[in-house]
Amino acid sequence: MSEIPRTFVSEDYIDHNQSIIFINDIDEIHHLKNVLRIKENDIIHILDNQGNIYFCHASTVSNKEITCLIDTCELLKPYPSVNIRHFQSIIKSDRQDFIIQKLVEMGVSEVICFPSEYSNFRINNKNKLQKKLTRWNKIALNASKQSKRSTFARVLFYESLEKALETVNTRLTDLNISLVETHKDSNIKQLLKKYYKKPETINIFTGPEGGWSDQEKELFLSKGIYKVNVGSNILRAETAAILITGIILYEYEF
Repeated sequence: MSEIPRTFVSEDYIDHNQSIIFINDIDEIHHLKNVLRIKENDIIHILDNQGNIYFCHASTVSNKEITCLIDTCELLKPYPSVNIRHFQSIIKSDRQDFIIQKLVEMGVSEVICFPSEYSNFRINNKNKLQKKLTRWNKIALNASKQSKRSTFARVLFYESLEKALETVNTRLTDLNISLVETHKDSNIKQLLKKYYKKPETINIFTGPEGGWSDQEKELFLSKGIYKVNVGSNILRAETAAILITGIILYEYEF
């Protein structure tokens, strides 16, 4: 192994009294055992999604379970320090996969997908939706591990923009913005300069390439969500999502 493997486990599978961690997820066992070729006594880093990293070595390795002995534990500094939730109007499958992967690598905590009025891709079958969510969350988990995050990101789905907006707080500690490319009055840089206090959570809404409908813009207005642009060029949906997230990270993290 060129790099020390890392994985996430639930706190339920950590025995602090005996300093043992149990890995029971079949897919993760397969990846560690058959892809990364982990063996007994090999070093492995395990995260609990609470910000803790456990430096361990494998004690037993089988097809059903991997047990690891904890050597030491550290609390990692979260990155980014601001919680970023990205609301993405769903687009075609391979491009949606790309957006999820890149946003998670950048540090977004949640990617919330939903159909908007001008979406050119919809999922109307519950079984297909569940398969998509399983796939998207696997992409998010792998991106979380690859980018060495201290926590893993989640992918959620809501049936409409209205339902997604119900999860957004309007408290003063949060900043809520929608990317509207035809809105020329305020770009993201101007807004962030005006918003002098660092938010606890930033909720970003990016739409499909067809943009937001007038009704959806009215919804943003009624919820007190700022409308911004990221320049004069018309961007693809995945480009816009990555660019606005990068600008926010630059402003608050560098």
